[in-house]
Amino acid sequence: MTRNPGFTMIRTTKILIRTTLRGTKISRSVLSNYRDFSRVPCPCRHFHHQSHPMRWHITCCLVLPAMAVALSSPVPPPPPISMPVWSLACPQSSTKTSMNIMTFCTPVSISPKLWAVALYHETLTKASFLEHGSGILQLLTPSQHPLVGILGKQSGYQIDKQEACKKVGICWERLSDLHVLPECAAYLELKVQSSMIEAGDHVVVICEVMKNGVWRNGGLYWLGSDDAPQSPLDAPNVLYTGWLRDQGIL
Repeated sequence: MTRNPGFTMIRTTKILIRTTLRGTKISRSVLSNYRDFSRVPCPCRHFHHQSHPMRWHITCCLVLPAMAVALSSPVPPPPPISMPVWSLACPQSSTKTSMNIMTFCTPVSISPKLWAVALYHETLTKASFLEHGSGILQLLTPSQHPLVGILGKQSGYQIDKQEACKKVGICWERLSDLHVLPECAAYLELKVQSSMIEAGDHVVVICEVMKNGVWRNGGLYWLGSDDAPQSPLDAPNVLYTGWLRDQGIL
């Protein structure tokens, strides 16, 4: 029984686009010997319509893959820019804290003090932050670079990050409702102000800075109006992605 040509074309299109997107390339034999259908190792040969095998072969193995490659070709990425490295700490439960590594976060307003933070999809920190609506953004120092592999390259769904940090000599400090990393360069308490905005493989959330803190006398100290303005923070007191790239960590 002969397949309906339209049905066959739809099936073939889906298969070819799927395989092309997965990295399948058109073989040299297809390009050079496509006139002799019997000699070509065609991956979709069994879907060719019997009445016009050559026409279907050219469409399937030349035209459609070329279209799929054109549609799936990514825009070349911009050059890497050195960015400060942060960790977001937010309540996971009454006793546990979720932490990650963040570089996609930046101020977007002076008054009120608003920041935009981008959270990777399907992460525990994203789920915890959006559920509780608050967290503490912690600016890392170069000495805290071992945390990047723990907090940024592994999932809290799979490992206990607090225990993993303890193994490299960095113990989390307990506050009233969550833990923080000790001796960070700066601390910002954030409160979610907007619903999340879908942004590719991340979601963007606008947050208000509720408090600004420093590590002082063995603990987190929230600055008040009577405290002197902070000095600018930059390298070598802050961890940057450029340094991580130079060290082969990123």
